[in-house]
Amino acid sequence: AKPTPTVATDQTPTNKNDCLTVSQLLFGRAEALSKRAKQPIPREFTRVVSNLDESCGEEDFEKARISIDWMNTCLTNFAADYTLGFCTRNKSYFCAINPRSDGCLQSQ
Repeated sequence: AKPTPTVATDQTPTNKNDCLTVSQLLFGRAEALSKRAKQPIPREFTRVVSNLDESCGEEDFEKARISIDWMNTCLTNFAADYTLGFCTRNKSYFCAINPRSDGCLQSQ
């Protein structure tokens, strides 16, 4: 049986340590999926992980949640056709990178 993570990866983190743990868990899942699917981790995913780590460090958990949501969607659809846009630079991606951008603020 697979051990369950100590933090939920589908909720807004409430502290810096949980946030960083979620980041590590999601990147670990991406590595495992990458090996299984024999395809590289999308560079967009790596960029969002980096931004998530930054958000965690700044304790900006709402921004972190946006990144976590994008990452979970990407991982859920990791093996799907890349052209479907789950792990691409779509609107959700840009919101994960910069949730205060004009495009994100207008859609809220």
